Amino acid sequence: MSIRGKVDPVKSKGLLLTSILILFTRLLSADDGVFSMTLEEAKARAESVSNDLRALNLQMLAQEYAFGLGARVFFPTLSVGFTRSDSVASLSPGDSSKNTLSVSLHQPLFDGGRTIFRRRAQKLDLTLQRYGFLQKREALLDQIWDLYHQLLLTAEKRRLQDEFHTVALRQLTVSRKELELGVVTEIDYVDTELEVKNLEAEMRKTKLDEENLLYQLKTLCGLPLSREVTLNGAVDFSYGGMALPSNPDFWLAVALDRNMEYRRMWFESAKSKEEYKLAETAWVPTVGADLTFSLSGDGFPLYEPGFAFKLTFQFPFNEAPVKTSLNASSTSVGQRAFTADVGTDVLPSLNYLADRRLALLKIQVTDGQLQSAEENLRFNIEQFLKNYTDEKTNLALKKDTLALLDRKRRVTREQLGVGEIKRIDYLKAQNEYYGREIAIRENILHLIRMERGFEQLLGLEAGELSDFIENAATNDGVPKGEKP
Repeated sequence: MSIRGKVDPVKSKGLLLTSILILFTRLLSADDGVFSMTLEEAKARAESVSNDLRALNLQMLAQEYAFGLGARVFFPTLSVGFTRSDSVASLSPGDSSKNTLSVSLHQPLFDGGRTIFRRRAQKLDLTLQRYGFLQKREALLDQIWDLYHQLLLTAEKRRLQDEFHTVALRQLTVSRKELELGVVTEIDYVDTELEVKNLEAEMRKTKLDEENLLYQLKTLCGLPLSREVTLNGAVDFSYGGMALPSNPDFWLAVALDRNMEYRRMWFESAKSKEEYKLAETAWVPTVGADLTFSLSGDGFPLYEPGFAFKLTFQFPFNEAPVKTSLNASSTSVGQRAFTADVGTDVLPSLNYLADRRLALLKIQVTDGQLQSAEENLRFNIEQFLKNYTDEKTNLALKKDTLALLDRKRRVTREQLGVGEIKRIDYLKAQNEYYGREIAIRENILHLIRMERGFEQLLGLEAGELSDFIENAATNDGVPKGEKP
């Protein structure tokens, strides 16, 4: 597998659960020896064992469930009550008692859209939390991606260092024989031995780096530290970068559609507008209706039915909220009643003086942040396209110099054979060649990291960049997708 092998992103829960099931099946069936792991398996395992992601996901699911239950506010509420009243007349025989069993239904009829605005704001809050969860998930997966690719590079580096070390030890052995025969001086031998020791120090550092990277990967994936792990893949030495469309407007459209931070700001702006609408509806009344059926009597069974209907109007004026109710009732004995009442509280709170201003200020701030975010996206895209082109050019030039260094080491081998140069000069030429080959692989990884950083800037999953390049080639540079 190449380091740039195309990755199909896990876009559905079904695919994610399937990949996790496959992963755990492999883990359970593997013995205690070497465990081979692909990048996608490492991502799936890290996500499945992350306690932070699990806690955030459960919290989010609970809040979404509570939001769904909140739709109850649009439906009638039922209440059942029982009252008993006893009256005693001390100067007359008019003592009485009465029992009443009542069933009432309350139905909200109209509130000027305030409940809908609140529900929209709550839903936007849930969306923002979902984006926060996705950002944390992407950060974890990107950390796995980076560790995995660093380990692939480190494995290549160790392989090249081992190859050079074999050559260096062979030359050191020959140099020791030459010293014993008096063909070379002791200083020539010491220089050769010093070159070998420097290489072994670099090899030890590379091994320690690999152990540290493996420790981090095993910890994130929940693997035992004693478990030996090998990774599938290698650095593709022939890789020279992608043919990215140079039109910044194309990539800006992709970023505005997919960048998580920009979409989060967009939803923040939408939420602030809903809150402002809520503050602007104080003059619209809230209307509710109550229907009550009752049975009364001085004993059981209760025998006297009654009906009551009530309309309530609440005007949530900031200075003096007004509440008005109209109540009509009837009983089976021919009694009918109609009552009306009105009341108000004068200046119950002065918060309204600041609420509307704060809501309007929040709209202005979020809109400004949204515009600034778009400008930053455009700038970063333009800078990336320029830097990426330069990096591809530098990589191509370094590959050209590697061919010259290979030619140089072949020449020094021939010169060493005829005694024109010292053995240390040949080892230095070899060291320069292997050092450049390692540096080129590091440059390749840097180029791929730049591409992954660009995917993160655009809001794409790992490997999606190539899909958008094909999209640009087949759709006249117009990306697919919808705005937030």
